[in-house]
Amino acid sequence: MANVEGHCDPRFDQLKATLEEQLSSGNELGAAIAINIDGMNVVDIWGGYTDEARTQPWTRDTITNVWSSTKTVASLAALIQISRGKLDPNAPVAKYWPEFAQNGKDKVLIRHILSHTSGVSGWEGPITWEEVYGPSSIERLAEQAPWWEPGTASGYHSNNMGHLIGEVIRRTSGKSMKQFVAEEIAGPLGADFQIGAQEKDWPRIAPILPPPPLPIDFSKMDPNSVAVKTFGNPPPDATQAGRRDRSGRWYTLDLGVGFGLTEGAITQTAPWLPKGRVCFWAGWGGSVIIMDLDRKVTFSYVMQRMGSGIVGSERTEAYLRAAYKALGVDGY
Repeated sequence: MANVEGHCDPRFDQLKATLEEQLSSGNELGAAIAINIDGMNVVDIWGGYTDEARTQPWTRDTITNVWSSTKTVASLAALIQISRGKLDPNAPVAKYWPEFAQNGKDKVLIRHILSHTSGVSGWEGPITWEEVYGPSSIERLAEQAPWWEPGTASGYHSNNMGHLIGEVIRRTSGKSMKQFVAEEIAGPLGADFQIGAQEKDWPRIAPILPPPPLPIDFSKMDPNSVAVKTFGNPPPDATQAGRRDRSGRWYTLDLGVGFGLTEGAITQTAPWLPKGRVCFWAGWGGSVIIMDLDRKVTFSYVMQRMGSGIVGSERTEAYLRAAYKALGVDGY
């Protein structure tokens, strides 16, 4: 059986055993799980290796890319600015970023980009990954027209939410998203989380292992559809995680950020999560952050071997079921 290290409250022994089983079977190569209950860390475990040759153990200080789980931190940055009175969720984005008003986007509100309802879920016209990383990507978002009427529908902003929120953060704080997270979130919390790993931390990175091909052939779909323009431009490429500026460590935050927290909201956000005030988001291939307000529980999981799921994976579900069973939640 694989060796799993770290602190684990006896209540969660089955969760630890599940991680050991996944590592031993080879489904998992290296991973870490953390659980915080009412401000106390009750689980902080890790195991496996950072390389396919299994020569370098995954340690407490290993870092890896968490993909879209980073969206929770981007949203937290915006919420901090809102709490400071620097940002109004009901104000037009153009109030802070005037250029964004072009081509009918003057009615796009801050809350629309936070809730993926802005109508600007990707880039108009072909764009490369190199261009996505450059300043022209921001200019192009400001210039284009929305693909649907803002606020009338939700369409996942898979690749550009960080650009939209990041530019608003820059305009209201004078800091890039990378700098804001480092100085206003990770630094004060003592959290080992970065948007773009510093060069001194590169040796700690566990390189991402790409998932199986997506079961979607964008070449057979309407190239002008919102789906193709959002998810296929640029084409999905898990090897982009190998770039040194796209890495971050797993994290645990006992703060509620996300959908489903307002009065009258849906009672269940995903079939493998309990009903109630539970919000979450996941990264491509499996990483996840759960914020369960009703039970005052935060759960986070990261790994390097990506699964086939876009929102979580079979391993993600197995760990969550073990955790909620330990908490005595019905149905687990």
